[in-house]
Amino acid sequence: ATVTGSMPLPVGLAVRMALERATSYTDFVQDVISVPAMAPFYCVVASALGEAAQITRCEGGELARRQLGEDVTHLVQANMDHWDEDPARDTQESLVRCQVARDLLRPSLERGYALESELWALLAKYPIYEK
Repeated sequence: ATVTGSMPLPVGLAVRMALERATSYTDFVQDVISVPAMAPFYCVVASALGEAAQITRCEGGELARRQLGEDVTHLVQANMDHWDEDPARDTQESLVRCQVARDLLRPSLERGYALESELWALLAKYPIYEK
């Protein structure tokens, strides 16, 4: 289901096509890392079986990926590469927003699951949500 040699696609269309073609979590991940895209993007994907990945893409393909596992218990993404912790390059408060999200999710992580109300509260919290 991998697309190769194609004209670069707008990010939304690239992801939509990957979703339409995929018959499994692995199919989707392989497709979304290889589909030619017009712009860089981040993609966080999870399966019903507890698999999850945080994919960082450039126009040419995958730059980096983090996956849930023993060392990675959760994935939080904002508008900055997950490996970049330099405040000088944080033009959209990504480091702050990620820290706020991790702090709010701490009880959920300790419990092993998040309540729907906690997720809605997270989305409504400043600076994650700005009016």
